[in-house]
Amino acid sequence: MEQPKKDKSEFEKIPVVACKYCKSLNIQEDGNGNDLCMRCSAINEIEHYSTIEEYLKITNNDQQK
Repeated sequence: MEQPKKDKSEFEKIPVVACKYCKSLNIQEDGNGNDLCMRCSAINEIEHYSTIEEYLKITNNDQQK
């Protein structure tokens, strides 16, 4: 059975979690419930963004400074 295709705008509305320090989106949870950044190895140092657009706006502004 074929699954219905998701509209791109649906994905843009999903909340995003990124590392507080390196801003990487590659965050994984270990067996103890800790959030680990797979780029810089920070533990439980994450920021929540309401959408990917918010994340991109903030990280692009940080890079321009």
